[in-house]
Amino acid sequence: MNFRSFHICFLFLVGTLHSVVVGKVYDKQQSPGLFEGSLSYVISYYSLKSGKVLDREKIVLAINEERLLFPSLIGDLELGSLIPPGVDSALVRNDKKDIVLFGESYDAYRVKSFDMTMLGMVMKGMAFTDTPTNLPEPKFVGKFELRGKRTELWQYESKEGFRMDLYLSGDFQMNWGLLTKSWLFGAGGLNIRGLADILKTGKIPVRVDAFENEKRFVSLNLMGVKERSVPEELLNVPNPKVLHSVTQLLLEAVR
Repeated sequence: MNFRSFHICFLFLVGTLHSVVVGKVYDKQQSPGLFEGSLSYVISYYSLKSGKVLDREKIVLAINEERLLFPSLIGDLELGSLIPPGVDSALVRNDKKDIVLFGESYDAYRVKSFDMTMLGMVMKGMAFTDTPTNLPEPKFVGKFELRGKRTELWQYESKEGFRMDLYLSGDFQMNWGLLTKSWLFGAGGLNIRGLADILKTGKIPVRVDAFENEKRFVSLNLMGVKERSVPEELLNVPNPKVLHSVTQLLLEAVR
């Protein structure tokens, strides 16, 4: 091979590699509109002393245009003193403007209007002891690729040494609905400035890390995305259930 033919081959190879890198295909939503399907996450808890993983758990969120199911999650949030035994899941029904808490028990509890304000107060009181619930505006750090997904990093940082890194992808669009309202992110709830506005854009979290004095103590990672039609019965309150108001429970919790 002479120099000229080698030069042409080299330029062709470089051009091909460049086109592969520049034209890289990232994971993104395939159907138009809002996301429907499931998001699988793994939550890891770390020791502040050793940095080793203390525990891991998997959660799978089921989603359509109007509803969002958090199965078997409430128990992990240590709401046992607030919610009766056997209730461990939350169904966010944006179309009905309420949240229904249920589980294996026959009883289910509906959270709406004023109840949501009280629930925000309860969640603020149950936040991690060393985690500030009144954070300043987040700062945009940059764009990154994580697990084949394009993300942007938003970072919260407090004077107390707490930091939260949010890696969000706009290539998927979901309806966070009621979870963007002031009952959860406002003066009465978790006053994390700017987070409601970020969620209103429809972005999904790909990774969330929380640090105390630069030591990570919890991490949330998106491990799988399945875009598919969700059975209607999965995003309905299971039958048979006796639906109660959650007002009295919340009143007792905020006293």
